[in-house]
Amino acid sequence: MEITNFIAFRAAGTITVLVTANLPRSCDSARIVDKYPGGNIQYFVDPGEARVFIEYNSPPEMCPTVVIPWIGQVQIHDDQHNEVRLFINQVPITLTKIIDTHQPHPSFQTFQPLATR
Repeated sequence: MEITNFIAFRAAGTITVLVTANLPRSCDSARIVDKYPGGNIQYFVDPGEARVFIEYNSPPEMCPTVVIPWIGQVQIHDDQHNEVRLFINQVPITLTKIIDTHQPHPSFQTFQPLATR
């Protein structure tokens, strides 16, 4: 599994994490199985970051070697952490900073019709 993009942004206390990847064979599969905080995984001491857990499966059977695009998204209700770490099969892969969107982006503003004459 080759991660191509890993992006996290926060709006109104919710982090949206988007992961894109390429799976090397048509019989391979991946899915987001958990998150922290708010998922099934609990820690005695806070790890200091939000976390996303992906389960990747590559069966031993023969199948075509064709790159398959994959995308996963998860929302995490968290306004304390500033980074998100990605795990694949319980192995830490990468870390990204969370983009805070406290100020509305111009493209998110409400449409205002032009004044009529």
